Amino acid sequence: MIAIDTNILVRIAANDDPAQVAIARGLMHGHTVLIPRAVLLETEWVLHARYKQPCGVLAAFFTALPCRLRQRPDAYLRSGLLQGSTGRG
Repeated sequence: MIAIDTNILVRIAANDDPAQVAIARGLMHGHTVLIPRAVLLETEWVLHARYKQPCGVLAAFFTALPCRLRQRPDAYLRSGLLQGSTGRG
């Protein structure tokens, strides 16, 4: 098992460097992965603040991750762990 950090998730979501995206996707698909909750929160913050992604796009991205999360991404959004964590409500 490997732990995935924010940089890997942001790289996949941003899709701005084909070579790095391919490596990041290979890590996600080729291993059993652990994505800590803090990484989900930080990824949401970066994608929203830096890349101006709306909540619906973020929920779709997290839902499409090729791994099982303990909770569905929309549950994180509803509980405020994603969008509420940055004070955006």
